[in-house]
Amino acid sequence: MNKKYFLREDVYFEPLFNNWYMWPYLLSPATAAMNLANHHLRVMKSFVANAKIHELSAASKAMVGSSLMNLSADSAQTVQKIIDRSTSEHAELIEFSKAVKTLNELLMNQAKGCSMEPLYEQIPEILRGYVELHYDLNNQPSFRFIESLLYRSPFYREEAQAISLGNLQSDQRPFVLSTPRLADQNHLHVSVPLNSTFVSELFKMRDTGAEMSEIERLFAGAELEGGLDFKSLFTEDGGSRHQPVAQGEVRVSYLGHAGIMVESDTVNVLVDPVIAYRNDEHDNKITFRDLPERVDYVLLTHTHMDHVCIETLVQLRHKIKTVLVPKSNSGFLPDPSIKLMLNQLGFEQVIECEDLDKFGFMNGFIQAIPFFGEHADVSIRSKSAWLVSVQGKKILCAADSSNIEPKLFDHLHREIGDVDMLFIGMECKGGPLKWLYGPLLTRTISDEENQSRRFNGSDFTAASAIAEAFGANEVYVYALGLEPWFGYFMGISYNDDDVQIVEAEKLVKHCKAQGITSKKLCGKDVFLLHEMSPELA
Repeated sequence: MNKKYFLREDVYFEPLFNNWYMWPYLLSPATAAMNLANHHLRVMKSFVANAKIHELSAASKAMVGSSLMNLSADSAQTVQKIIDRSTSEHAELIEFSKAVKTLNELLMNQAKGCSMEPLYEQIPEILRGYVELHYDLNNQPSFRFIESLLYRSPFYREEAQAISLGNLQSDQRPFVLSTPRLADQNHLHVSVPLNSTFVSELFKMRDTGAEMSEIERLFAGAELEGGLDFKSLFTEDGGSRHQPVAQGEVRVSYLGHAGIMVESDTVNVLVDPVIAYRNDEHDNKITFRDLPERVDYVLLTHTHMDHVCIETLVQLRHKIKTVLVPKSNSGFLPDPSIKLMLNQLGFEQVIECEDLDKFGFMNGFIQAIPFFGEHADVSIRSKSAWLVSVQGKKILCAADSSNIEPKLFDHLHREIGDVDMLFIGMECKGGPLKWLYGPLLTRTISDEENQSRRFNGSDFTAASAIAEAFGANEVYVYALGLEPWFGYFMGISYNDDDVQIVEAEKLVKHCKAQGITSKKLCGKDVFLLHEMSPELA
């Protein structure tokens, strides 16, 4: 029998768009165009003009998460080539971005409450047929994209997609939003669409393995760039480590950041999965080989990249049966459809959920739970917490809920009753408006506006009120970005006196004083709900 080889556990994968790390706003055509024109080109031009300053400044821990490019100064020529390619091959996307600004100016200047029909002739030609104009009931003008058409238009650039593979020597991956990925001696870039069979077959090899002849055939037809030999990505050591759940048991695993896995002997559910890779640096992780061979449901809470992680989802696509996602504000620029994104990535069974929609399965159900806040007061519909009920045990993954209006949770408690486990995010001082939505803005905003509108979750007062409202028996703080191996997308690190940590510790102490099991989660944790949960230190 011929030997089988498995994708190594320390091989990490990055999905790419035009050499930049693919997150949801680089998949949706409209937001991809805005980020390319208003963020990528600006940062790359700054680097080429001031490469040494970027190199020296980006080395400072305090600058992680900034817009400084984390590359050596001698990469300037390579970055200039990406700029040249962007402005030539993706000129339509740059024109699209300019047209969005022009359209906004048109509406602000001329849409004063009268019929918008005469304005259609003034819409920039590149946008005509892709946008609908409208007022709200206060006569405030706006527009929406026909988003499905954009995916079928020249603005969706599947040919700009690629994958990057490398061996993860350290968990300290460079921050992904400020720096393009280069095909250097330590990486292999493969020019394939993310929905390709190449990608699916590659990641199946992590669990099932393949003969070397199969691996060679897979890579033989692909366009490769970079100095890493694809054979070095494989090892004879592999296969799944997953342990099935005993009958009658409910196992809840914390996967890191906002990732939760709920398992029974009949169903496997993942919420906001962001899966770590294994290397010799840290071992307090649940990695791909620890996951079940089948995932019945994936539940996604909102479009931010630490919750809709394309990097993880694409690697799990061959395992996933159904994905449940919140409904978006159809066609609204900052709120692209998660369903359309995932369909484009090759996920066939994606269901868009209304608030309180319920999906039943043997001995349980899943329910979409609305939450407020965490989106800098931008009108974002695509956000949903999730209630998972298995064998009578209720687990509420509340994501980054901000308790702006406590009455919401009073109403919700009447609907769902008490819960056994509450997972709550406490990024109570998040980034300012422009940190995420800056490339989408078409007018200058004041510093006061920018700083006052933040991606805030709950502080102690808000989170403790949510826990009390649902009568939670166990309360866990998650989604703070505490795991060092997730710094590449969080771009933050905390000190003990930072407000997020202080508020989280206050919640844990308060809950324990009330006889409620509580913990600030980091790394991995596993809970068995058929038994009384042990008191956690």
